[in-house]
Amino acid sequence: MNALPGSVLVGVTGPGENTEALRFALDEARRLDRPVTLVHAVAPAPPPPPGGVLVTYEESWAELARTIVADVAGELAELQAAAGTDVRVATVVGHGSPGSLLSELSRDAARVVLQHQHVHRLVRMVTGSTTARVAAHAHCPVVSVPAAEQEDDAIPREDLLVVGVHEDGGPREVVRAATAQAALHGWGTRLLHAWRLPGAYDELLADDEHWRTAALDSLHRVAVRLGAEEEGPTPDARVVHDWAPDALVEASRTARMVVVGRHGRRGPLSPRLGSRARAVLAGAHCPVMVVPLAEDEA
Repeated sequence: MNALPGSVLVGVTGPGENTEALRFALDEARRLDRPVTLVHAVAPAPPPPPGGVLVTYEESWAELARTIVADVAGELAELQAAAGTDVRVATVVGHGSPGSLLSELSRDAARVVLQHQHVHRLVRMVTGSTTARVAAHAHCPVVSVPAAEQEDDAIPREDLLVVGVHEDGGPREVVRAATAQAALHGWGTRLLHAWRLPGAYDELLADDEHWRTAALDSLHRVAVRLGAEEEGPTPDARVVHDWAPDALVEASRTARMVVVGRHGRRGPLSPRLGSRARAVLAGAHCPVMVVPLAEDEA
């Protein structure tokens, strides 16, 4: 089956392995009035067997993939029944890299939702991150949903979406996407700008209240203008002295969502996710939305 147009795409790996992503996608689809499409990429074939052993794995792997997706669809149906929702669902089984498959399907999607897998850093260095690959190339926002928190580690959350911005309040399309997402869920919006300079240079501005006040005033003006343009509440604005990824990961402990932008296309080069967005995706404690910039499509 093909992906339903305008779907919330969910990358799935197996029953019980993507539950938080399924819950998030189901709620997102209900609020957006969109269908859900479950996407599974058939794992690449194993290394060739020893000489003289001629075995074809392709059909067996495809059959297993169809079984996996059917099981996940059953899990989603149970979640729908528990939530009392009736969202249309489709499934897609494709071959090759999950990142490539999801990025291609994102051309006609509302969102791509993936569950953040907690693996050792050395393993990730070898295998790479599907979430990072999709976030770097998708044509729509990508949301990374962390696994469920342990009850002992859970911190009360504010109904607040935090968006990382530059000192001028941009990128504009990222802020607009963030405010729309906050309105969709009835959350407040916070514009967060974090700054820090390398080495001894940082000492020049670390205690400069005049600079900090000027930066905060600039963000406040952006927030007021944004609230007026969107005919909604004025976003909160904060300026903190910290590395941007650290500040956003810290904010993710109590926020409902963190939103960051993706680097645009640079000439003939592909879009880049950027080290800051990668760090936030890897360390965040709440869902992270990565928004592609308009110049990516130029």
